[in-house]
Amino acid sequence: MTTGVVLFSHGSLLCGSEQALIEHSARLREFGVADIVEPGFLNYNNPTFPVGVARAIEQGADTIVVAPYFLAPGKFVTYDLPKAIAATQGLYPTVRFIVADPLGFDERLANAVVQSAQNASSRDCWRIDLHTAPAYCRYEAACPLFGGKYCSGGSEPIVITGPEPSVIPPVGSEALLVMVHGSPRGNANEAALRIAELLRAQALFSCVEVGFMECNEPDIPMAIQTCVQSGANTITAVPYFLHTGTHVADDLPTLLETAAIKYPDVLFRLGRFLGFSQALTDILRDRITAVLPSSAPY
Repeated sequence: MTTGVVLFSHGSLLCGSEQALIEHSARLREFGVADIVEPGFLNYNNPTFPVGVARAIEQGADTIVVAPYFLAPGKFVTYDLPKAIAATQGLYPTVRFIVADPLGFDERLANAVVQSAQNASSRDCWRIDLHTAPAYCRYEAACPLFGGKYCSGGSEPIVITGPEPSVIPPVGSEALLVMVHGSPRGNANEAALRIAELLRAQALFSCVEVGFMECNEPDIPMAIQTCVQSGANTITAVPYFLHTGTHVADDLPTLLETAAIKYPDVLFRLGRFLGFSQALTDILRDRITAVLPSSAPY
């Protein structure tokens, strides 16, 4: 029996957004979790989930462990993934599929948030993902950069050089703002809220608040207001996101810029999204090995 792993993710429209999952796949192969590890996206990015499965099977896998690269067991994990597996199973009826747990709650995510906060950058670098996206240009109209100044036009990949990240130390009372997308499924937000509780217990910040982009309260402006009212003169924001996309690359910086105008006496800092954190690779490894058949290597 040969076991392969497919990392399942939603995908994002922004060029280059698939790179985090590709890097996690490479790390897991290096760790020896399985000889065969492939990414597979539900939407927007390549390879698609069926292609990721096909690649694993072409390399000899007769058992596929599907690892959901999601922070919460929302619709994509509980509804779309079973549909994708059922459709793919029809093409490979002799292949066994095993589904691992999503990332969910894990204390290591709190460490990833802290690390992002410690390396937070100045306002000039908040849109660094827009500068690096052209290196992965797909020249597809769906990309939010298509046809604009950051689009390479389908030519040889280029990188539009942005400012070097400038890490600025916090001044005085520092609040931590964890920026979460949000889900209409209440239990899907539980992990992020528990991470915030862990961070409060660490007492590294004078205030820790969660702000949601959509579906839930408090929204990000409300959470910022709470941080300011707590007396913080520095607010460090960390995107609790796995992929770069329009939200991470543009929407969240815009919210912080608006807040900086409203609160001119507060220093705002922005950390990178969690996607490339080593902690995520470690959690994926544990989720996968928890369901690996006993004969699989590890």
